[in-house]
Amino acid sequence: MKHALATLIPLCAIGFLGFWISTLVLGKIPTGPVSTTEMNDDFSISSDWELNHAVNNEEFTSEIAANPNLIIELSDATARIEPHNSENIEVYVKNTSSRTLNVNLERDKDKSTKIKIGSSFRFGIFNFNFFEIFTTGSISDRQVVIKVPQKTFDSVKIAQGSGKVNIIKLQAKAYDVDLGSGQLDFEREIDDTRPVFALDMGSGNAKFTGFRTSEYSVNIGSGNCRIDNLMGSGKLAMGSGSADISFDSSPEGKFDMGSGHAILTVPDNSDTKFDFDIGSGSIEVKGNASTQKYSKDSEYIMGTGSSRFNIDLGSGKVEIETKH
Repeated sequence: MKHALATLIPLCAIGFLGFWISTLVLGKIPTGPVSTTEMNDDFSISSDWELNHAVNNEEFTSEIAANPNLIIELSDATARIEPHNSENIEVYVKNTSSRTLNVNLERDKDKSTKIKIGSSFRFGIFNFNFFEIFTTGSISDRQVVIKVPQKTFDSVKIAQGSGKVNIIKLQAKAYDVDLGSGQLDFEREIDDTRPVFALDMGSGNAKFTGFRTSEYSVNIGSGNCRIDNLMGSGKLAMGSGSADISFDSSPEGKFDMGSGHAILTVPDNSDTKFDFDIGSGSIEVKGNASTQKYSKDSEYIMGTGSSRFNIDLGSGKVEIETKH
């Protein structure tokens, strides 16, 4: 048995090395001018529509109807989502790397439009998502631009893995954001919608601006997150990451935190009672007059204290700051 393993292990290593070298050779997209492909929705309201296209060394454009509910899934690319003067959604993809960008567009005749764009590994004429780590090229070689109508969607769901995404003025009544290890910058236009906001993120980096919400649910793992203009009541949870959260009204809800670091900025005229349940961590309240430190179960009251905000802290640090 030992002799068999002694023989098998080197053979596996040699085979793996040979496969990796072949991917570098066969997996490369041929050099030359970038081609152009265009495929558009038939815009028939009586039927569903779907498109699948592999983008290799080309520019691809498509137009699809914008239903009330929008789902966008992006990974391993540099993407920009922005408004434009049209009732439909325009999708532009340019890929000059050795990975394939697979574009999947779907809409149903009722309420949903789904855009899914992600990379895959190219081996000769075949594509394999599983082996994408062996190919070359950076996210800057895989460009995506999605232009959306200047309207308020009923709901928007954003799922992002790796890559870099910038979203500008994508308006909705409800947002559901799932972020892995990528970078996301989401700028919402402040209006009277007061949407529902849900965020679940891992080790990525994210910034959200203009989210004056009616309610929120935020879960941060080991990543870094900044949220500006937060309003309403809800739940915040964080592991070992860092958060910078600014409220535009009296905070109300609960914050569960492990070993991370958080800065909570609240209006100086807030009417909030903060209840602290502290383990080995610490809380600092930086008011207009002085800085107060808390290291045991206690409370801090601003104004009338009519809103309640509970902070359950492990070994991390929370700073509460005030603003005009």
